Amino acid sequence: MKSDTFRPATGMHAITASNLDGLLTHRTENEDLCFWPCQYGHNEVVFEGFVKSEGGIRHLVHRYDRVTLHGAALDTLQHGAFAQRPYKLAQPCDGSINSCVLA
Repeated sequence: MKSDTFRPATGMHAITASNLDGLLTHRTENEDLCFWPCQYGHNEVVFEGFVKSEGGIRHLVHRYDRVTLHGAALDTLQHGAFAQRPYKLAQPCDGSINSCVLA
């Protein structure tokens, strides 16, 4: 983080590209959220998130001008692609099965 007062985990601060100088991750038992500044120089935050839901997980990749941890988690639940868990052999690849996620 670029600022000692930037504390997005409190829910008080929006995450913007100007606040980030690298990867920001937030992991709990039910969420795995990652934020990083756009690698192409755009003033955007790139987001990838996984949130547990009944019968599986929700996965979302999105770009924001500004976002909070809570807002990103809610967007993932509402708009994320559903992936059934546990994974079954020959289940189609949906972008969420490349690594262990919220086992």
